[in-house]
Amino acid sequence: MRKAGQPAAMIGTTNAGPIESRRNAIKTAIRVARHREPTTNAHYAITDAQCAGTDAQYAVTDAQCAATDAQCAATDAQCAGTDAECAATETQCAATDAPENASDA
Repeated sequence: MRKAGQPAAMIGTTNAGPIESRRNAIKTAIRVARHREPTTNAHYAITDAQCAGTDAQYAVTDAQCAATDAQCAATDAQCAGTDAECAATETQCAATDAPENASDA
């Protein structure tokens, strides 16, 4: 549309003043931001998915470590029982050997 005093050759172009220029700049910035936003959101979604995958891997590793710790605790308990049995056997042997050792002396 032709503005008052605008030559016919300038139809379709803008002859914006400072306020209109500022508005156009803001509109352009909003358009650009809207264009970039889906890409950025998709990037964040991919990053979040990767982090969730890493967190799941850590959870599996933690579960495996907990299972290993439980196995180690069971082994330690068995060893403690065996050590107690050995100590009792050594005490019995010492008691049995004492009279023989005394007579040999």
